[in-house]
Amino acid sequence: MTAAFLAEMRREGREIYPLADVFWQARSGGVLSTVPAYYSSSPCLHYNPLIVEGGWGNVRSGFQLRPPGSLERLTTTLKLNDIDRSITRTLKGACDQRRARMLLRLGSPRLATSDWYTFFDGILADWTYEGVDVTLNAGVDDRALQGFVPKQPVLAGAFRGAPATSLGIFLPFVYGIHDSSSLSGSGMVPTVCISFDATLGYRYCPTIGQARSVPRVYLNKVSKTIVADPPGAGQVSITYPIYGGLQVTSINFGTAPAATDVVTCDIEGLTVDGTTTGAVILNPVEQFKHLLVNFAFGDWRSGAWLADSTAPIDAASFAVASTYAAQLLYEGSKVYGGSTTPIVVGQVVQDFLQSHPMLRLYWAPTGKLRCIALDHRYLGYLDAPWIKEEQDLSEGSSLVQPVDGSSVMQRVNLSYLRGEADGKYWSSLAVQDLRVVEKTAESLQWPWSSSRYV
Repeated sequence: MTAAFLAEMRREGREIYPLADVFWQARSGGVLSTVPAYYSSSPCLHYNPLIVEGGWGNVRSGFQLRPPGSLERLTTTLKLNDIDRSITRTLKGACDQRRARMLLRLGSPRLATSDWYTFFDGILADWTYEGVDVTLNAGVDDRALQGFVPKQPVLAGAFRGAPATSLGIFLPFVYGIHDSSSLSGSGMVPTVCISFDATLGYRYCPTIGQARSVPRVYLNKVSKTIVADPPGAGQVSITYPIYGGLQVTSINFGTAPAATDVVTCDIEGLTVDGTTTGAVILNPVEQFKHLLVNFAFGDWRSGAWLADSTAPIDAASFAVASTYAAQLLYEGSKVYGGSTTPIVVGQVVQDFLQSHPMLRLYWAPTGKLRCIALDHRYLGYLDAPWIKEEQDLSEGSSLVQPVDGSSVMQRVNLSYLRGEADGKYWSSLAVQDLRVVEKTAESLQWPWSSSRYV
């Protein structure tokens, strides 16, 4: 809230009104556009007083405290008087109004619109009719979470030398350091053959983008010698070509492998600046944010990484959570892709939350995704910073934090240190508290855990 808005709220005789901006879909001459409509509960500026008494629904947001947390959808309702049926005609018109933007604010004719308080920014999901009233049910625009990653399959047009067995496979992206040298010694990450041709070369891709390095390559679990490009007989090189606008990391063989040979590698994944000289993204919060911005909400292909501002995320909250993870020396690693079946982004979210029980995600009323840490460290007695955090979380909405006895566990079995090439977790940990009377146990997997043994 701005200082001007707070001053108006405290002023005797204040004029604060609930206001709704709905951007209806319209089509004219085959061109799709939006036509804004303005609704209020009382006459105010150019707003039409159609919001019925009590028709302003609560904005509900929340998360589960019991791990793994889940990302709850933020929702609200708006009830409008439609005595002239103009809203009904719009809803039943030629254009599908689902996903029309809805902006709910508290405003005043005494204030500049930049000082109005936005407490919901989302899209129309559906609606119900009740007599002369219409209730608009809205939610946050989380359509990207229903999409898939990765988004770039191997296509014959872009990868002209790709074998038929590779076509349709979604090229993977790799975060973190994957090191098998103290484990199997035969490579932690599988690859996808993107060229198997005497003229175009014998090339295998472990990740899209430029990996920091590929220190070890294995052919059928036998280490190969890595040299500068071009490789000689029995050698391999690492290059970063662009196919159909998509930059990849390529392992190039000087001698043709057999079509059935298996190529794996150890790899230091994507970097903070997208180059081979940048630092590897190791902080799991930064990894997850990078994935959301570039591969979930965005569709990066080459060049500089997409800016955080291009995705509906609250960068400030991610920065705080990132600091928390860095202070506790959290390190993450993950591979997505490498098969003909992409992963639903919602599953990526659950994988992340499952791997980091002290981190939670929730939607802010402004339609941005936030990340917070459930800081378990002792910070002394409750004081103003903690109270302020509670205020920041709620922002006038009802933040749901259910707590019940089902969270109590006597024993936890944890699997971590994922090896994608072998399809298994290399390490496990069991923790038991004999003082707990409930004979309960839970088995957890950390798919985003570090993939190197140190």
